[in-house]
Amino acid sequence: MNTTPTEKKKTNIFKWFKNRYIGNWPFYVLILTIMIPVVTQSFLETAINLVDNAFANNAGSDGAAVGGIGIANQIFFIFLLTTIGVASGFGVYTSQFFGAKRDKQLQEIVRIKIIVAIVMAIIFVLIIELFGTELVTFLTGTEPDTNSSSRLNIINAGTEYIRIVALSYPLAAVSIALSFTFQQTKRVKWPILVTLLSLVINTCLDAVFVFGNTGISPVQGIAVGTIIARVVEVLAFVVILYFGKYEFSREIWKLWKTTRKLWIRALITAGPFIINELLWSTAITARFVFYGERSTDALLALIVSSTINDFAFVIFSGIAISVSIVVGNSLGKNLLKEAEDNTKKLLFFSFVLAIFVGIFIFGCSFWVPGVFFSNNPPGSQVIATYFTASLAVAFPFITLVAAMQFVVKAGGDSVGVFLSDGLLQWVGPTLLAFLLVTFADGLNIIIINILFQSFVVVKMGIASIFYFRKKWVKNLAKSEKEWGPV
Repeated sequence: MNTTPTEKKKTNIFKWFKNRYIGNWPFYVLILTIMIPVVTQSFLETAINLVDNAFANNAGSDGAAVGGIGIANQIFFIFLLTTIGVASGFGVYTSQFFGAKRDKQLQEIVRIKIIVAIVMAIIFVLIIELFGTELVTFLTGTEPDTNSSSRLNIINAGTEYIRIVALSYPLAAVSIALSFTFQQTKRVKWPILVTLLSLVINTCLDAVFVFGNTGISPVQGIAVGTIIARVVEVLAFVVILYFGKYEFSREIWKLWKTTRKLWIRALITAGPFIINELLWSTAITARFVFYGERSTDALLALIVSSTINDFAFVIFSGIAISVSIVVGNSLGKNLLKEAEDNTKKLLFFSFVLAIFVGIFIFGCSFWVPGVFFSNNPPGSQVIATYFTASLAVAFPFITLVAAMQFVVKAGGDSVGVFLSDGLLQWVGPTLLAFLLVTFADGLNIIIINILFQSFVVVKMGIASIFYFRKKWVKNLAKSEKEWGPV
């Protein structure tokens, strides 16, 4: 039976689409063997915060503990994203040196990564210990029309928690740096097991401190539980490194064994990534200040929805990190055409996967606020439902943008990432939220949040520009003149 020209055209389009955007079975097996552990480990890491907030719900009837710990965790969010900027920024070289089998440079870049992560953590600890109350007060906003005692209780709980839990930041920095190193060298099981151990310990200790008679307040107990869990986490990594004998772990404790040349090159590449994550995280956190200007209900709703949104962040960042690992390893092996072709398939796969995740988040938005945060005011629970539902709709596009940015990052195009992510987040949706909250008094906070999420369409267009100009398609590890023979 002869096919018509129309049928031939449809067949050709399908073949073109399949060849361009759909991989074979081994390709997806490779992706999932990296993506599932990375997402799982990030999910478990985020679950620690959810557990803290869930136990905080039982630490009082006015939502002050939930609000205080939620606000304090936004400071941790800024620290976390900045540390991820360190781990993933220097990780550009980790992935490519691993792909190029340059073990000496791989060991150096891991040491540099750990040093910078610890220094950043110490800076955060000093700022929090000196200005913790002021930071928590600032993040709660200054709106005048709600019960001042409720807001004061949130500030007191947040300050009480953050001054203690900040002591865990250097431990968290080491743990994050090592987790990313294991992921970037395709040893993805260890971060999962270590984080699972930390989650179990943290959950058990939270239960003891909240429901037991320990002599300290539940809020303080939750913070202490987090510190103990972080100590166990780092010790577990030390044991794994000692017995594992990985190529990057040889004499890893000799942090001084680094070269000036690699420090300069790595800082030039990673510096903009670190600044980018700092800008992006502070822009996201600024919403708490703006929404707090409207009402305590809006602030509590954002805290509740952000706890749920953290899981969405885990998924899209896990997908994006997995994409960068695969692409970075290919670039390090100098398989530039393969990296470019695989990227198209990875982006399409990420978008489709994110659609299903978005549907799941949308379903959760209707029951999670009422079940896990039942002691919060009813009004805040309703607003939290709408906040989470709007994220669910935008989620596939947020994931696609993140995946494109991590592809650009994998090739070291730091300027492209900076302009399309951190800087744009401030001058785009964050500025829009500020203007609407400040000058559009009659506009409902739910509508403001929908407009905030809708800006992802603009971000997608700008991220596409940097992706399609292909400055990221390059091998940073191949030069024997620069790095010496393999």
